[in-house]
Amino acid sequence: MSMWCHFKGNLMVLRAFVIGVRILLDLPKAIWTASASCDFQCSTGIRERYNAEMESVRSHILVSTPPLMPAHLTLNLLMVHRTVWIAVASLQDIRLFILAGSLQFLIAPYSFSAALMIGSILFLTMCLGHCATALALSRVPLPDWSFAVSYKFIMVFLLSDFIVSCYFAFISTMVAKPKLFPFRKTVEHMLYGSFNTKTYFLLVFLFCRGASINVAWLVCDAVLGLGAVVNNIVQQSPLSWEFLFYHVHRLQHLPVVYDQGHKAHHRLHDTTAFDAHLFSGSGFPEEWFLVFVDIMFLQVLGVPPPALTYRMLKYQLGNKETHQRKDKNHVGEQYHEDHHIIHRANFGFARPMLDMYLKTYKSDSKSVMFGTASFEMEETDVGMVKFKVRTPGFYDAGVSQTLPYWAVVFANSTGLTSAPVSAQ
Repeated sequence: MSMWCHFKGNLMVLRAFVIGVRILLDLPKAIWTASASCDFQCSTGIRERYNAEMESVRSHILVSTPPLMPAHLTLNLLMVHRTVWIAVASLQDIRLFILAGSLQFLIAPYSFSAALMIGSILFLTMCLGHCATALALSRVPLPDWSFAVSYKFIMVFLLSDFIVSCYFAFISTMVAKPKLFPFRKTVEHMLYGSFNTKTYFLLVFLFCRGASINVAWLVCDAVLGLGAVVNNIVQQSPLSWEFLFYHVHRLQHLPVVYDQGHKAHHRLHDTTAFDAHLFSGSGFPEEWFLVFVDIMFLQVLGVPPPALTYRMLKYQLGNKETHQRKDKNHVGEQYHEDHHIIHRANFGFARPMLDMYLKTYKSDSKSVMFGTASFEMEETDVGMVKFKVRTPGFYDAGVSQTLPYWAVVFANSTGLTSAPVSAQ
């Protein structure tokens, strides 16, 4: 009976995802795409409909699907499961791998809808460009600069990532000095954060041992790849990461659903670079489907996985930046960092307007500064919300991507000496 209730609960969450998207599509596009100064307005009625839907699914979950076990026990069992799954991955048996991985949904049934949502939106926003590049390069005779995935490669890759995290956590971020935590807390973040965010690579690479990765393919993708172009088109559509991430992130924080999925990312209070996941919003156990996406690219299509491309490695640096708490002398917003302290606020990615409009921003402030960009909101007496965005130049919220070749094309076509540089 309990599993049947959780099955229906997963359907309710997925239904809320679809309905929520349909409601939010009535908002002006600028609320998630604004990159220059602009003014726009929207009705408070959209907010009322959206928040009513979120409250409806929240109430259904609380009444129909009480927790199977205490949250801390669920998380501990998920960690045991992840360890076992890694061991099974080393056997390279696809049937055992799928079977072992699926045990996650017995321990935490709601991790299914959470993983499906995050996997779907990340595929749309991060992997479509990879598919386009794979198709374009499939007919191109590339030099063979291949190496095989091996234990040595896995160790070097993970060690390199760990060293970069240490730099962000102890020396400097891109904008300020990092906050230094007490020794014990730092060690907790180093150990658990790495487990939460990097065992993904162990699953993919251990299972794909012996597969070849052609560096020439990665170089072509970095210099001439279509991935960035496709991404930038997607970011101006309803498939935008900014648009979808807010909605999915809020669903991830629903009671019971949160305990069986996203809580793993919030286990430690506050955040450091070690807690930065590969893809935004998808540490374990929510990246379940993405594991198979990377395996499919590497094992079935014979191309490097999206996680190893230049633009995604660059994106991971951005994640380390936004997860590392800055020191007390830093002046400016710590938007996502604050979400790790106030878990019911700041659900957005890099623009605060959805949080401001839907009343989930960390404060009641009607004026927010992100660097040199300001976002102001005014509620009128006639049921309208007015937004004023002011930025001295192109506001790159971290979702636009500019690779070397396309930067030159942009400069030549516009007469500018440089293209907008992504914060990713």
